[in-house]
Amino acid sequence: MIADFARQKAFDSLLIENDALRHEIESLRASQELAYRDPLTGLWNRRFLEDRVEEEMSRAERNPRRGFSVVLARPEGLYAGDRDRTLLWCANFLADAMPAHEPCCRIGPDTFALILPEAGAEACVSVVGRLRRRLLRAQDHELATDLSFGAATWSPDTTLADLLELAERRARSGERWLPARPARLMLVAP
Repeated sequence: MIADFARQKAFDSLLIENDALRHEIESLRASQELAYRDPLTGLWNRRFLEDRVEEEMSRAERNPRRGFSVVLARPEGLYAGDRDRTLLWCANFLADAMPAHEPCCRIGPDTFALILPEAGAEACVSVVGRLRRRLLRAQDHELATDLSFGAATWSPDTTLADLLELAERRARSGERWLPARPARLMLVAP
C-alpha cells in the first residue's frame, strides 16, 4: 500500500514537472517568435533571414543541385506621412503572394526579402514575373509607391552578404539579368 502511494506521488510529481516544462517550452517558442518578427509588419526579420539562409546554404553545400535564391523588393517614393501604411501594404502584398515555405522578411527600413528554397535562376525569374504581374493587377491601393525587385541565386562561393549586395544592386539598377527591368507601378487612389 505504501509502495503504491509512493509510486502515485512520484507519478503526480512527474506530471506536474512535465506540465511546467511544456509551459516553459511554449514560452520560449513565443519569445523566439518575437525575436524573429518585425514589429511593424509582423513579417520575419533580418535575424530570421540570416538563420534561414545559413540553413539553405548548408543544404545546398550538401546537395549542390539544390540551390536557392533571394529576391529583394524595395518600395520607392515613401513619404513620411504614408510610410507605415505603405510598408504594411507592401508586406501584405508580398506575404500574400508567396507560399509559406518561401518566407517573406523585412530586413531593413524599406527593404523586403524573399527566400526561394530550391530555386535556381529560372525559377527565380518566374517568381519575379509572377510578382510583377500581380503588382500590375493591384488596383485598389490608395497609396502611391513604386516597387522594385532584384535577385541573386546562390553559388558555392557566395555568402549572404554577397547575395544581398547583388540583389540590392539589381533592384536599384534594373540590371537585365533579373528582372529585365524593375517592376514599377504607381498605385493611386481610385
